[in-house]
Amino acid sequence: MSGVLALIGGPIMLVAGAPAGWATLVLSIGVVLLIGQWMIATDVTFEWPDRPTVIVGAGGTTCIALAVVYFTRAAGDLPTVLPGYEPGSEHLCLLPGILLLAAGAVTLGRAIANVHPTKRAER
Repeated sequence: MSGVLALIGGPIMLVAGAPAGWATLVLSIGVVLLIGQWMIATDVTFEWPDRPTVIVGAGGTTCIALAVVYFTRAAGDLPTVLPGYEPGSEHLCLLPGILLLAAGAVTLGRAIANVHPTKRAER
């Protein structure tokens, strides 16, 4: 139930004017909770991934997290180590965000494709 509340609460927070970063975090937590509840309810197990798959998955997750930062922060609010930082600027850096989102989706999708879900045999 908490996953559904988070899925509903995230967009409501965004519309109500809460910071986009927090609204996205609440929405993401709701997705993770619902996926976890589904895995427990359907008794799904996974083969353990090898080290390269874990590294690719972590890289994809990092790219997606950075894309969210680019989509939710103005250029003046970005961390100074990120490309596109301009002190005092109020424009969004959409191109780096789109590129990071695409790269993250491809690499994370590849990592997820390497993890094979299996259903336990009925007892």
